[in-house]
Amino acid sequence: MNPLLQSLRRRLGSLSRGDLGPAGERAAEYYLKEKGFRILERNFRVRGGEIDLIGEGEGRIVAFEVKTRRSGAYGTAAEAVTAAKAKRLRFAAMAYMRRHGYPPDRLRIDVVAIEERNGRFEIRHYPSAVGAGDRH
Repeated sequence: MNPLLQSLRRRLGSLSRGDLGPAGERAAEYYLKEKGFRILERNFRVRGGEIDLIGEGEGRIVAFEVKTRRSGAYGTAAEAVTAAKAKRLRFAAMAYMRRHGYPPDRLRIDVVAIEERNGRFEIRHYPSAVGAGDRH
């Protein structure tokens, strides 16, 4: 495992609430690079939506929603992607695809969940967690 990713995993437990999300996004980025994804953009925003990371890999353009949780008190990180959040993700992802001239069928929307379990942070990747064409 990448030493920087190991360091970020150790540090997540000591970060303030405001710093936890950005640190989680950095950890997710290193994790995804190790998995062979090329990161194209960070924090892509349009009116009505935002995507934490956009990458290319596995023949797709992938929008990644990164959720970081220190505890399960409010549910798991993956459960934090509500129907309303999924709608905003789809909207922003399609705006990115149009802006860069990618065909919509190349889009996939994944969730990367970073959670503390037994004193260690674990990263879980959920491919196609949000259907690109779903309508909720």
